Amino acid sequence: MSEEIVTTRFPTEMDLAASTIKQLSDLINAVYDDAEAGIWKRPAPRTNPAEVERLLRDRALILAEIEGVLVGAVSVNLMSDGVGEFGMLVADCNQRGRGIGSALVARAENWARDRACHTMRLELLTPRNWAHPSKEFLKQWYSRVGYSPQATGRFETLHLDLVPLLATECDFTVWCKSLAQIGTQPPPLDGELRFDREARAAAADDFGHIVRNVPQGVLLPASDDDVAAMIRWANAIGRKVAPQGQHHSVYGRAQAQGGIVIDMSQLHTVHAVEDDRVVVDAGATWSEVLAATLPQGRTPPVLTGYLNLSVGGTLIVGGVGDTTSRYGVQSDNVFEIEVVTGTGEKATRSPIASACPGCVGFTTSSRGRSSVANTP
Repeated sequence: MSEEIVTTRFPTEMDLAASTIKQLSDLINAVYDDAEAGIWKRPAPRTNPAEVERLLRDRALILAEIEGVLVGAVSVNLMSDGVGEFGMLVADCNQRGRGIGSALVARAENWARDRACHTMRLELLTPRNWAHPSKEFLKQWYSRVGYSPQATGRFETLHLDLVPLLATECDFTVWCKSLAQIGTQPPPLDGELRFDREARAAAADDFGHIVRNVPQGVLLPASDDDVAAMIRWANAIGRKVAPQGQHHSVYGRAQAQGGIVIDMSQLHTVHAVEDDRVVVDAGATWSEVLAATLPQGRTPPVLTGYLNLSVGGTLIVGGVGDTTSRYGVQSDNVFEIEVVTGTGEKATRSPIASACPGCVGFTTSSRGRSSVANTP
């Protein structure tokens, strides 16, 4: 069999069958009995059906199959902000050499990347005073797949209650791997790309406070060139992009798990108020538009009931107001719109319907020219 037939997946409801739970528990314990022979005074179960069931229900166990048969597993866990961990990595002793371990670790690393982790770690138990064949093999294997030892601690300082079960003195070594990809440095920007916890946490929330997806970074653009450059960069590294305005979306529609959120509220300039139109950035709120047009006796023909919504945010869904029955929706009153497409190209379109049909998730409006009328 070739390596390509190894498939990995997260658990489904069908995996909660008692027979599957026992099969996984037995597989994990059998592999550890072999891999840690001589370390314990007698075979010590690595896990039990109750723990396996919990991991399955929490979707914290990745499963490997060959032609529909379970042949391996690995557990995953978020340790702290930006750090993921895998453990309990096992491959059926009768199926070794078929890429099961590599497939499981790769899936675990992708899981961590999707949660904006910059580092993946694992802990390896090793005898303190002699070389264990299985552990030496694992050291070499982890090195080949990009991991390196970072810190070593005495087993007794971490698990004093288990020391009587040991047949030999042991240490725990933490191995880590950077999940940053080669050639993934962000492009030069006029604004700022933030990776701090506060910025990412804020971008993970929305008006509904139900769905929460943490991005890898948050762009504070200073120009539409920043928006275009960021979309091109995100495409190059396989990351999602989501523009946000005033955070009034719900159910995570303006979120990007492990991707890049573009804070369009940074682009909020009202550039010009003319006789029949106003030129405004997508991140400006309608209250900011009114503050610029009213002194000149002008007002947009259609306004939403709540004015602290962004221009781009309401235009992209139409924009309904009290005067819609007479003037249509807000997007009906757009002369021209500048957009950044999903490929990172800037374009000018008129009217908005031709600029971004069904455009949610496909284009980011950066500036628009909307009609204005005399104030009543």
